[in-house]
Amino acid sequence: MVAYVPVHDFSVWPADTSICFGQSVPLEVRKGSYYQWFEYEEGKYLTSHNSLSCDLCANPTAHPLKSTHYKIMVADDVFCYDTIDAYVEVRPLPKVNIITPDTVVKYGQSVQLLVNGARMYNWTPVSSLNNPNISYPIATPTEPTMYVVAGISNTGCYSYDTVRVGINYRDNINIPTAFSPNGDGKNDVFLVTNMTFQRFIEFRVFNRWGQEVYNGLDSRSGWDGTRKGVPQEMGNYQYLIRVGYPDGLVETYKGDVTLIK
Repeated sequence: MVAYVPVHDFSVWPADTSICFGQSVPLEVRKGSYYQWFEYEEGKYLTSHNSLSCDLCANPTAHPLKSTHYKIMVADDVFCYDTIDAYVEVRPLPKVNIITPDTVVKYGQSVQLLVNGARMYNWTPVSSLNNPNISYPIATPTEPTMYVVAGISNTGCYSYDTVRVGINYRDNINIPTAFSPNGDGKNDVFLVTNMTFQRFIEFRVFNRWGQEVYNGLDSRSGWDGTRKGVPQEMGNYQYLIRVGYPDGLVETYKGDVTLIK
C-alpha cells in the first residue's frame, strides 16, 4: 500500500490588502488546481458571490462593500485540500460637502466656494479659480460653470461634490431723462452711468427735425449738448442706444432726453 503525503505550498496574493469603498482589487491563488472561495464571518463559511467576480477560480476580482475575511479551499491534482486566508479592508470615503449652494453671479463678479469633510482638495476647472487646491477658493467664472471638487482623506480615499455657478449677463443700465450742460460740473453730459461689462454698439442722439446731433461709442464721455461744437437749444431730443452683452445679446433702447439750461 502506497500512502500519498501531500506537500502544499499554496498562497494567495495579496493576503492582506485594503481598498477604498467602491473600488476593487485582483486576488490570486498561487499554485493549486482547484479552488473555492468563501467569505468567513463569525466562524461561518458564507457564499462569496456578492463580493467576488468568481468563486471557483484562482484569480477573482474582489469588490466587497465592507472589510471581508476570505477562506479559500485549494486542492492539488489528486484533490487533497488545504485552506488559506485573505483579508480585504474596505476604507470609508470622506464625506466631501460643498457648503456654498448653487448660485448665480453677475458677469465679472466673484463668489467664495467652501468645502469640508476631507484633508486635501482638488477643484476643477482651474482656470477661473484663484487656487484649486484649498478648501476656500475664489471663483470668477465668465460662463456658467459646474465646479467639481475631489476631497482626499487621511487614508488616501477620495469622493466628490459639485456646485454650479451661473452667470447673469444682464445688468439694467441707467439712461437719464434730462441733463443740463451749463458747465457747473453737475449732470453736464448725457450718458449711461452704470455701464459695466456691456459695450455700446450704437449711441446716437437726434433733434426734433431728425438731424443727428451726436454719434459716439465712448460710454465715459457721452453727449455734451453740442453739435459740431455748437451748443444746442433746450428741448427734447431722441436717442437710439444699442448695447451688447457678453453672451451675444443686443438690446435696443429708444426714448427722449430733455436738454435743460
